[in-house]
Amino acid sequence: MQRNLVKITKQQQIHEELTKRIFTGVLPSGSLLPALSAARERSRNANCVGKLKQIGLAEQMYSGVNKEHIAVDQSIKYDNANSVTLNSAFYSNMPPALLRNGGYFGVETPPNTADSQTQAVQFFQCPSDTVNFSLTSSYSSYQYYVWKTAHTGWGSPAVEGRYLMGRDNPGSCIWVDRDFGSATTTPNHSNNSFNRLHLGGHVSSRIITAAEKAYGWGDKFRKASNSSLFSSMNCLNVDIPRSALAVC
Repeated sequence: MQRNLVKITKQQQIHEELTKRIFTGVLPSGSLLPALSAARERSRNANCVGKLKQIGLAEQMYSGVNKEHIAVDQSIKYDNANSVTLNSAFYSNMPPALLRNGGYFGVETPPNTADSQTQAVQFFQCPSDTVNFSLTSSYSSYQYYVWKTAHTGWGSPAVEGRYLMGRDNPGSCIWVDRDFGSATTTPNHSNNSFNRLHLGGHVSSRIITAAEKAYGWGDKFRKASNSSLFSSMNCLNVDIPRSALAVC
């Protein structure tokens, strides 16, 4: 009995000493908190990238049984000039629902609302997103882009289509973190980084500036670029070097 009391006393002493060191030595300096916050965001961002890659695999499976077409908004007639989908909703006729309900994520169609919401969170909510995703309004953390031929309504040069795998530029982005498309909406990531899924199936990341967020749609796709090796992997009308694809 006495031996157990001695053991408990020593454990309490160790706990008290550790607590003392934490509160008197680490927290006042603030040296650990930024590092912990950054580490958490890196983890969340890695999870976000993983979700976009999973969407990319689902898109490839979908295209494999749909004549190379990516998932589209079924209410849009893409043969009409400049018909385009720029959206984040997961209504029943939209790409997120087509991919999920069609089994392209490797899961069965949800039989009820609760399971549907669980899957929506699982596949379409970025872990860093605390604002944009909404089960109530049926909005994803990600925006998706679809149009069939070069879009001539966004200035020059026209922004090429993203519709058919194997035909259209694999560097064209088809899903991105919100909010690449708005200068006012809160982005998923607090450091203004955003991840992009490209038609070729690869995912890339970069920081978007305030000036770039204020661009019109044409310039968002033409100019939201950097000077790195992967500049050709932006939402731009340029070909991707094979070596860059290998790295990705």
